[in-house]
Amino acid sequence: MHRSVIVLATHGEDALHSRPPATQPLLGQPVVGYVLDAVETLKTDCSLLVTCAAGPAVTDYLANRAGTPITLVDLAGAPTSNSGLVSAVRALPQPEGTVVVLGGDIPLLRPSVLEALVTAHESTGAAATMLTLPHGAPDPAEGCAVLAVDTRFLTAAVNKLATEGRSATTGPEDVLRFLQDEHLKVAMLPVADALDLVRCVEPIALAQAGLVLRQRINDAWLRSGVRIVEPQGVWIDATVHLEAGALLEPGVILRGCTSVAAHTVIGPDTTLIDTKVRSGAHVLRTHAVESIIGEGASVGPFAHLRPGTKLGEDTRIGTFVEVKETTVGNGTQVAHLAYVGNATIGTAVNIGAGTTFTLYDGVRKHSTKVGDAAFIGCQTSLVAPVEIGAGAFTAAGSVITQDVPPGALAVERGEQRNVAGWVARRRAGTPWAAAAAAARGTTIDDTDT
Repeated sequence: MHRSVIVLATHGEDALHSRPPATQPLLGQPVVGYVLDAVETLKTDCSLLVTCAAGPAVTDYLANRAGTPITLVDLAGAPTSNSGLVSAVRALPQPEGTVVVLGGDIPLLRPSVLEALVTAHESTGAAATMLTLPHGAPDPAEGCAVLAVDTRFLTAAVNKLATEGRSATTGPEDVLRFLQDEHLKVAMLPVADALDLVRCVEPIALAQAGLVLRQRINDAWLRSGVRIVEPQGVWIDATVHLEAGALLEPGVILRGCTSVAAHTVIGPDTTLIDTKVRSGAHVLRTHAVESIIGEGASVGPFAHLRPGTKLGEDTRIGTFVEVKETTVGNGTQVAHLAYVGNATIGTAVNIGAGTTFTLYDGVRKHSTKVGDAAFIGCQTSLVAPVEIGAGAFTAAGSVITQDVPPGALAVERGEQRNVAGWVARRRAGTPWAAAAAAARGTTIDDTDT
């Protein structure tokens, strides 16, 4: 038997003051994405997503979504006399079979509930079967109409309502009324959990749905072998991939296309966005975006990896270090208090505290290259474009503006000059003068010459 699905993402466009609820972001994908995930289990011949204006959030999601192709029915170019349901019905490729009609703003609907709906409908011979809230739950009007209906009856209902001039407002409830008026059988299937039919048409409902989905996602990862110390303190997008054996500490947020390999420790208090973490890495109190963290790497605490960062194996990015658009070779250390940008750094390099890669001249950004086993002294400023050769050293406090040959020591700083007696002359009667006098074993009245 042919099966089709119509997902209506057209309602409540002003409820969240920005766009239709079905297109709102929720744990890594639009709300309607969870509805489409549930639909995926039905193995349909055709799935239609109807929107008033899809927008980039939905179109990007559909373009990157795996699984059964989804046909987008965008009402932006449809006749104004047609509702979303009418346009979808007229786009169905098959004139018979079962059609599941549901809203795109019910992200908590479970696949098992949809499967039960279709099975019940196709086994009873009813013209339509509708999900209802469980006994004692709030009025069904508060939920969303989800129904399985015979394609022939759905088409007949749409055509009849069109002749009455009601195409522009036709919805699932109108179809049900048509079937009842025609004395056709409409079956009811109660859901066990009212959450399955909750619509996210208000900010509070969207937030509550996020809490439920967070728990479902975390529970699924726990069952797969991921260790989550405090599930209530961890947020994982639906689009994230984790391997069994990864450990997530409290305060971890994993977003977008982040992937975390086995034998890693993430957190506490770490946010990773579109970031890949390879086996054995430890990422502590770090914010990373569009970065790659190599096998066995150590990052943090209080590190910031900006887009384009690629850390090799066994690298160390320490406290208060910021890295952007930089490739860091295996075994290299940037231990603390440094800014590294637009650079290529070799293997086994040591970058001292306070080092800055000075890359912007006010007009353009330039690149820096540091060779294998180079040693960058503390408080060094590397003014790009510049290249530090393999095995070269820079002296602490130097401002390097020229290339340094392999194995050379670069020193760029003024010669130190000590002005004797300056404190006694210029800060007489102060604690500093007293301390200096005590160190010399003289009285505070002594004067240096």
